[in-house]
Amino acid sequence: MPETQALSGLAAEPGLAGEAGERIDALLARGAQHFDPAGLQYVRALAKRAAASHGGQRAVVDRRLAAALEALCARFGQAAEAARELLADGSARFPKAAGQLAEHYQRGDFSALERLLARLHARARSRALTELLEHIGRQTPSAKADHGAPGDASVQELRSMRYFRRTWSRLNVDRQLSRAHTQAPENAGPLNSHHLVLQTLAQMREISPEYLGHFICWADTLLWLEQADLGRSAAHKGAARGEREQPRKPSRRKTR
Repeated sequence: MPETQALSGLAAEPGLAGEAGERIDALLARGAQHFDPAGLQYVRALAKRAAASHGGQRAVVDRRLAAALEALCARFGQAAEAARELLADGSARFPKAAGQLAEHYQRGDFSALERLLARLHARARSRALTELLEHIGRQTPSAKADHGAPGDASVQELRSMRYFRRTWSRLNVDRQLSRAHTQAPENAGPLNSHHLVLQTLAQMREISPEYLGHFICWADTLLWLEQADLGRSAAHKGAARGEREQPRKPSRRKTR
């Protein structure tokens, strides 16, 4: 828009090194050193080379300088226009950070503006989740009170159930590990699959006993599902075999 047109106008006509210096100063005033420092340094190097050149070499360098300036101005203008929209939206959503957002925009540091907006959005999402959890926590005691259950007794009961569940899970894991050790083959080599599984489970038990409990429960569930599927398949095959082996009644021949 206006900024894009102004920046594009800076490099509309190829000029001498002095005019290029004015365009470079204008880009510096806009903060182009924060937007594309490498591109700006390249343009400045071309301007210095053009100032030290003469004749035909000067014309070649001037053309390269004009093209580089035009490309840099176009990129900077597009980025400034996109950053303007981000600034307007961010200032509306986060009015307390509007001053800091505007400062990044005025400096031409559009990347810093985007990073700040990303942090603000992440904080807003985290704050919304915290408020939701707090709301659920406030609603839970009132729901218990509506059913007539005392809050302290319910919490104590839940803690007791949690304690017994953890105890039973730990005993179940110990029992299954003991049974697996008793079924281990004698004189098993280091690459034996049963030996490797036992070694892995032992390391898992040392590192995270709770994760081992979840893993054993998951393995038991898969085993139960596999056995249930095998039993259902066997029952289906038996029923189908029975239907095939059922004696057929002899067909009656029609007599004339």
